[in-house]
Amino acid sequence: AQSDVVQIGILPSTYAAGMPIEEFKKFENNVIKHLVKLERFEVVRNKGAYKNIELNGGLDLLRTSIQQEGKKVAVPYLFQLSFGDTEWTTNPESPGQKSNIVVKKVPAEDTNTKNKSTSKTTQNKSSNSSSTGEEKTVVSTEKKPLGPITWTQDATMWVTLSIYEVSTGALVNSVTLRSTSLEFYEYKRASAKYRSDYKNAASAAQKSMWKKVKTALKTIFPLDVTVRDIVEQKDDKILAVTINAGTFHGIELKDRIYVYYEKEYLVRGEKTMRHVEVAKLAVEDVKEKTAICKVKNGGKDISEALNNGQTLKCTIPHTYMIGYGF
Repeated sequence: AQSDVVQIGILPSTYAAGMPIEEFKKFENNVIKHLVKLERFEVVRNKGAYKNIELNGGLDLLRTSIQQEGKKVAVPYLFQLSFGDTEWTTNPESPGQKSNIVVKKVPAEDTNTKNKSTSKTTQNKSSNSSSTGEEKTVVSTEKKPLGPITWTQDATMWVTLSIYEVSTGALVNSVTLRSTSLEFYEYKRASAKYRSDYKNAASAAQKSMWKKVKTALKTIFPLDVTVRDIVEQKDDKILAVTINAGTFHGIELKDRIYVYYEKEYLVRGEKTMRHVEVAKLAVEDVKEKTAICKVKNGGKDISEALNNGQTLKCTIPHTYMIGYGF
């Protein structure tokens, strides 16, 4: 795996509507603090060096601006955080109903005319009942709401993480993430009253997004991580392996890893490489540049692929489809 420290500068973030600017800035600061903690990156936070880079003129203008200002920037790569508009959905939630048993006395019906439907028959039946004075007891159930309807809030948050190469202005990688309040388990299970507060909904969406951002930062800058050695094997089933990535690359205990190999396909006359998923791993022991992973499933497939000379690559599930992965 790539073992060199990557120097990156931090471009000013771009903000959007739907939440106070202070909320976006607070989230931005937390992301940068986490980047600083990752051994793989050396963060040079000198926004003054990037003051002439045009941020709001579209991707082409941004690339050109980065390239033109490249000589003034003492880092090879720039990182940018862009916020999309926070979307809000309001949903009615009933507080539930209470069932009450109601007992009533009503005039007895004339069984001979019970199934007749003409208005004349109805009038006669009513007249006969009232004249005889007969009554019967009717037991029914009435449902009443326990309180007024509560309008709950659900926020949808969008964040894009981008890495640019300073010398060319090229976009190296970009990952767009989406999160909602209801994805955060504690918020989803909270009372309707709690979920009716905009601040609580915004906080839940940010907490859900934070988990995704931490995962995406591990792979925002491509790495070449592979299955290196077999640690434990039983018959033709591999139980544990080592991968060539560790804490230096942001790998943590219990991280879930996908194992795959690339296979060439012919699509509409053109050759293209596709990922063929082989197995799933869970990190059990992690060092600076390596990690030992337990094979959760696909142990026989790993053995077969290695016997066939396949190079087994790794990625983190969350970024499997939206970024380069490792």
